[in-house]
Amino acid sequence: MRRIFIIIIALVLLITIAALILIWIGGGDAFNTNENTNTTTNTSLPLANTNTTVNNNVNSSVDVSPQSTLIGQGRSFAERYASWSRADFDEYISSLSAWITPSFATVLQTDNEALDAAKTVQSVSSRVLTSSYKSWEEDSSASISFVMDRTERRDNEPDAHYYETLVLDYTFLNGEWMVNGASWQPSRVQPE
Repeated sequence: MRRIFIIIIALVLLITIAALILIWIGGGDAFNTNENTNTTTNTSLPLANTNTTVNNNVNSSVDVSPQSTLIGQGRSFAERYASWSRADFDEYISSLSAWITPSFATVLQTDNEALDAAKTVQSVSSRVLTSSYKSWEEDSSASISFVMDRTERRDNEPDAHYYETLVLDYTFLNGEWMVNGASWQPSRVQPE
């Protein structure tokens, strides 16, 4: 029995070594498709717009204004706020606390509409499609509108898929932008 085991291991090692030698001798080109990395190839390709200029300076296209920063934070909050499941509804409410004012936290904890929805809806997943400012006052307040793509899962029913607009109201509190209110616009749009 031990002799057969040693023979099998020796065969596996020989096959592995043979495969590595074949790759090294003949198949090495499969891993290196360009022998000379300094080769320049001139190829003429038809271009749709020959007057296009490319700016390779990455930093020139990054918008770090307070408005763009708040839009980014708003997207993250909107997707978290608009996505939840019945199984972890209490955890969902507490996970929002870092983003919201104390007064809005109180509103969320007593929001009967959300609590009722959690009884009939299994889960809701949402993602932001577009965002735009409704108002902006530097270091004071802002209101941002987010068009959301949402899917609702209910017990024993087909999924409901729709677009809905969420408006987040922000206040600048202790040097940070905090959500002070959220409201869903009255109309839902079904995707085509």
